[in-house]
Amino acid sequence: MSSIQTITKLYSSKIVKFIFIMIFLIYFIAMFICPFIDTEFDFLLVQKIWSNWQSFNAGMLALLASIIALATTMYQSEKQRQRDLIAAKVFLSESLNELHDYYISCAALLHFLAKKDKFIEPFPQPDLTKLPLMPTKYRDGFSTCIKLSPPETVDALSHIVLWLPIHEHRLKNSLANYQPSNLNKIQHLDVMNGILHLGVLMSITLKLYSFCRTKDEHVNVQVGLDEMYQALNTLNIETDNVNGLKEYIERKLPVFDYDLS
Repeated sequence: MSSIQTITKLYSSKIVKFIFIMIFLIYFIAMFICPFIDTEFDFLLVQKIWSNWQSFNAGMLALLASIIALATTMYQSEKQRQRDLIAAKVFLSESLNELHDYYISCAALLHFLAKKDKFIEPFPQPDLTKLPLMPTKYRDGFSTCIKLSPPETVDALSHIVLWLPIHEHRLKNSLANYQPSNLNKIQHLDVMNGILHLGVLMSITLKLYSFCRTKDEHVNVQVGLDEMYQALNTLNIETDNVNGLKEYIERKLPVFDYDLS
């Protein structure tokens, strides 16, 4: 973090603002109200008091001028950040479309691997010989928004950037371990875990769509149960067609670890 960013963050804190307000309030009372009361409103004596404290007054005025200049600079910087973020949201929306298509392709594979009636009801089988091509163009749009967004939105954006390669690796392992005639319990749990993580990614992505369409700059990385089911519906994953998926999600989602640890 640069020195300018450090100073800006420090000045923005409520404690620092309160300290400055108290300092200047005490100064105003001591230098402007008390002298008039003590001298019974004798302006000549008040001027003499001000003259004795001339250097101190000059320092306080310089401090006040510096604070006003800093506040003006911060205001202009914040307005510029907001304008840059609005522009970045346009490119982020395009990146989200790319991710959305990738999620749908991954969901088709995971749903097929976990679906309990795939050998009973005939339906098109996805290509299990290759992974969906993971998008790469999204990185620039995400990178710009990460620089300009508040911390909670940065967490949401970072979660997608950091988890996508992990999701791809897990999907690759699921396909490599898939046995058409026998999907054991461990493999089934692995597939359901992949669905859970994909649902979280899609849910955060849907929130980012709203982030792009509105002036709200805050996106919560935490995913609720209703949001998860909305995401799975968007992914065309039917929980009733996967043994134990609904119970697995309801058990694992409240304790889901959003960190990479």
